Amino acid sequence: MAMPFDIIAELAAIQAEDQRKKRRMHKSLASRSLHRGCEAFDNKTIRQAKKTLIAQANEIIEEYRQRRYTLTLRQLFYQFVSRELLLNDQKQYNALGAAITDGRNLGLIPWDMIEDRTRHRSPLVESSNTDADEIMHDGLGRVGYGYRENLWASQKYRPEVWVEKDALIDVVRRGCTHGVPHFSTHGYCSEPLLHEAAKHFLRQLDDGFIPVVLHLADHDSSGIQMTQDIHDKLWKFCRGTEIEVRRIGLHQEQALSHRLPPNLVKDTDTRSAAYEEDYGDECWELDALDPDVIVRLVRDELGKIIDEEAWRKAEEQQEFMARSLRKTGAVIEQYAESILWFARRKRFDEVAQRWEAVAS
Repeated sequence: MAMPFDIIAELAAIQAEDQRKKRRMHKSLASRSLHRGCEAFDNKTIRQAKKTLIAQANEIIEEYRQRRYTLTLRQLFYQFVSRELLLNDQKQYNALGAAITDGRNLGLIPWDMIEDRTRHRSPLVESSNTDADEIMHDGLGRVGYGYRENLWASQKYRPEVWVEKDALIDVVRRGCTHGVPHFSTHGYCSEPLLHEAAKHFLRQLDDGFIPVVLHLADHDSSGIQMTQDIHDKLWKFCRGTEIEVRRIGLHQEQALSHRLPPNLVKDTDTRSAAYEEDYGDECWELDALDPDVIVRLVRDELGKIIDEEAWRKAEEQQEFMARSLRKTGAVIEQYAESILWFARRKRFDEVAQRWEAVAS
C-alpha cells in the first residue's frame, strides 16, 4: 500500500527514537551493577593477601564508577598509595597488577572497569546505511549518493592484522586493503583487550563467519612467544573454541633471505634458552624489514583470505542500488512539496494521485 511522504518521515523518526530509547536502556542496565562484566576463566586458589587487594580494588572501582569514571591500573595504584594501602614502588605496583589479573580471571573484578588506554583495537565494522532514518536524514535529493552496503557479508572470513610495535602501524595500514582492521599490541597483548576480542570473535562465529588474526612480531624469544600467547589466551577466553592466529612475520627464513642485520639473543630473557635451542643465538627485529616488504606480506596473506570475485559482485550490487536510489530520490523530490501540502490539509485523494505518479 502506498503511503504519503510525511507518514514515511514520521515512521522513520519513530524508529530512530525507539533505537535511542533502547540504547539508553542498555546503558542504564550496564551502570546498575559493579559486577556486570565479571566473567570467570579460572578457579585457582589465591592467598589471603591477594584477596584483600582485590576487595580493596573493588571498593575503589565502585567509588569511581558511581562518579562515572573508569580507572587505568596506574590510576588505581595511586589511589592505593594515597590511601596508604600500598607503598609507591615498582614491586607493589606489580603486585597490584597481578592481583587485578587474577581477580578478573576468577570473576571477582569486572573486565571493563579498568582501562588500558595504550592499546586501542577497532574491530571490523559491518554496516550499511539502508535504515529509513538514515536515508531520511540524508534528504531525498541526496538519497543514494552515500549509500553503502555491508560488502563483508559476501565473505567467509573476518581477518584482522595485529602488529607488535606501534611504530609499524602506519606501514601495516598500507597493506590492509578492504578496510581490514589493524592495531598495535604494544608488545604482549593485554588480557582485557584479548577478552574483548574473544567476545567479538565468538559473535562472528555465531553469525557463520570465521575470524582470523594475522600477527607480525620480532623474531626473538619474546616475539615468537607473543604469537602463541595470543592464541592461548583467545582459546581461554573463547572457552575452548579455536581462533586461528596466523604468524605472517617475522620468520627466520624472511630475516635470512632479506639479509636483515642480526642481534645477539639476550641471556637475561628467561625464554632465551628455548629460543636458542630452536633458532641459534641470533635474533632479528621486524623494523629492519623494508616497509614495502611488510606491506606485501600483509596484502599477500589477505589475498589468500578475501574472495575478490565475491567482493567485486557485492560492489556492483552496491552501485546498482545506489543508482536506483538516486533515481528514485530525484523523482520523489519533484513531488514531495505538493504531497506534503495536500497531506497537511487532509486532502488524501490528491496525495494518492501524486503518490501513484511517483510509483509509476
